[in-house]
Amino acid sequence: MAAVLSRNLNNIKEITHYMQECKRMGINVLGPDVNESFHQFSSDKAGNVRFGLAGIKGVGEAAVRSIIEERRGGGRFSDIYDFMERINLQAVNKKTLEGLAVAGAFDAISGFHRSKFFAETGESGTAGGGTFLEQLMRYGSRMQGERDNAQQSLFGGAAQVAVQKPVPPAIGDWSQLETLNREREAIGIYLSSHPLDKYAVVIRHLCNSTLGDLGDLAGKADRDFTVAGMVTGVQNLVSQKGKPYGRIKLEDYDGNSHEFTMFDKEYEKYRIFFYTDYFLFIRGKIQTRFGREGELEARVGSMMQLDEVEKSLLKEICITVPLEAVDGAFVASLDSAARESAGGLRLAVKVTDRKGGVSVKMHSRSRKVALAGGLTDFLDDNELRYEIA
Repeated sequence: MAAVLSRNLNNIKEITHYMQECKRMGINVLGPDVNESFHQFSSDKAGNVRFGLAGIKGVGEAAVRSIIEERRGGGRFSDIYDFMERINLQAVNKKTLEGLAVAGAFDAISGFHRSKFFAETGESGTAGGGTFLEQLMRYGSRMQGERDNAQQSLFGGAAQVAVQKPVPPAIGDWSQLETLNREREAIGIYLSSHPLDKYAVVIRHLCNSTLGDLGDLAGKADRDFTVAGMVTGVQNLVSQKGKPYGRIKLEDYDGNSHEFTMFDKEYEKYRIFFYTDYFLFIRGKIQTRFGREGELEARVGSMMQLDEVEKSLLKEICITVPLEAVDGAFVASLDSAARESAGGLRLAVKVTDRKGGVSVKMHSRSRKVALAGGLTDFLDDNELRYEIA
């Protein structure tokens, strides 16, 4: 799979497709890492696929080659300071370092959030000014200069000057969404996680379509659809007749997108959701476009934020457990997972005796749960079937 991904390194659409295939096959695709990655995608001993450094925007072939050669010759980089002390800062310039930082290639050796690389530390042009990344570059350049001077000295570096390591600035981290959006800008896809991960269970159980399905509506007249996604584009417009209307662009888990256009009362009702990075759940119907006989469109019937779906539309999660799996250890594990996922849904367990053809449904009196958190992970890990309603 690493070879297949490498052949499509410059084709984001194909990369996204094969990433989904990796997920389906249980293969982890790990992010870029200056200690682990090579030029293109590679695989490790555990069977994971590692993202290639050349897949990061702004990181050229010469920079990748310089990093890999230094790693092979001098060993793994112990931390971000060691990296700056050793790397060729002519080949690996500021633009390259920024791309590596945003993409997460320094995560394993920095010990701090990616945002700190871009934090301003003082007035630009002053000794301690600029971003923290620029401070690190000055530190690395100074250390390399001192090392070169020591090697040329008759005294073998006895007069070497100590260079103070710059300290990461005390600022807040980017939000998860901002981190992921910047990551996608750098490598073209969401890799470390997806903004919709929090709603994966709701999407899987309640959505009957993807946004890609709305791209070709031929033969789908009068069909109902339910989709979910993140708002990536908004237009608030005025028609030639002076009436306001709007367009909202949604992107789903698979990277598909669709633009919904709304007029009149529909627009007035749902314009409160016209903000980028909102997560929406939409129900609608495929209907003939107004005034255009034979042309179909996906007409919005209702819209709400995904955060509200669990509270407004769902009441219960029911887990089906075979009788032979029920023992003290299982009950304790299930209770622990439910406690970790405290929420507002009733928790029901249906114990089935396959041999006897009997099943008993029981409701928990002490636990109410949410779909996010450890509970659904526990159920998926143990391959337990569950329904939400």
